[in-house]
Amino acid sequence: MKQIKTACIIDDDDIFRFIMKKHIENQNLAEVILMFENGEQAIQHFLEFANQADKLPDVVFLDINMPVMNGWDFVTAYHHVRGKLAKDATIFMISSSVDDRDVTRAKHTDVIADYLTKPLDKELVHQLISKCYVHS
Repeated sequence: MKQIKTACIIDDDDIFRFIMKKHIENQNLAEVILMFENGEQAIQHFLEFANQADKLPDVVFLDINMPVMNGWDFVTAYHHVRGKLAKDATIFMISSSVDDRDVTRAKHTDVIADYLTKPLDKELVHQLISKCYVHS
């Protein structure tokens, strides 16, 4: 089975990160899985390894509601730094919120590939990562 190099999960929910990691590992979808509790940690990692494509994610699963730096703040920061990064990531915004404003905003934000509601099952995770094969 083909896999991407690196998947990234940005979410403050330990259980969600654990389940997503297991979905990715059990299906052998990525060589490396990066996990961050908030957007600031992820942006710091991206900047630290900006010139090393193998240390940057091919796909990001991004929660909206997190402390320190939420998903929307991460998207703004990512938009500003993405030109400095060795590769672009496909970003899927994930939330338990079904707020129409969040859905609409995500659909009108160029760096977000899709907006999805939790929980994600393993088949959906496989489909989403499969879309990223062409980028890796």
